[in-house]
Amino acid sequence: MPPEYTEEGRWFAENLLPHEAMLRAWLHSRYPSGVDVDDVIQEAYMKVLKARKMEPVNAPKAFLFATARNLALNVVRLAFSWQEIDMKKSGL
Repeated sequence: MPPEYTEEGRWFAENLLPHEAMLRAWLHSRYPSGVDVDDVIQEAYMKVLKARKMEPVNAPKAFLFATARNLALNVVRLAFSWQEIDMKKSGL
């Protein structure tokens, strides 16, 4: 997380951090235990902050949730792909 005394830190504290508890609960309710929610949230924060450097983020909560959802889906897809590969290797 960026230091709060920077403009980026202030924006983060005002626009993203207040939604963390709701995002965490939502991710736990939607995705299996194979998804590391802490990692997804941390990466979502990084992606939102990086995107904000390119252009303004007009709906930070929506963008944060969509980003976290996409990251969690990527984790699930990757796990499914590895499971499929393991099944093929074992002849199932």
